[in-house]
Amino acid sequence: QTSMGDAKPKTYVEGFHDADAVSRMPYRALGNTGLTVSALGFGGSALGGVFHAVSNEECIEVVTSALKAGVNVIDTAPWYGHGKAE
Repeated sequence: QTSMGDAKPKTYVEGFHDADAVSRMPYRALGNTGLTVSALGFGGSALGGVFHAVSNEECIEVVTSALKAGVNVIDTAPWYGHGKAE
């Protein structure tokens, strides 16, 4: 587990990400792929309405918030809302 501190992951986009949140996000190497991934991922099942009905606007807002905070791993599958979560 590594905290990036002042360093930013390659997925960081100035003006989009919350620099403070990204600096606190722990990142890890993904095996030998050369990729650095956030220690926290976003589970996309809720985007497909698995737990209750959700609007596209709600889904966009929550994914945007996760990305801005430094999450760069999203777990989803085609059966979450019959493709809606993707």
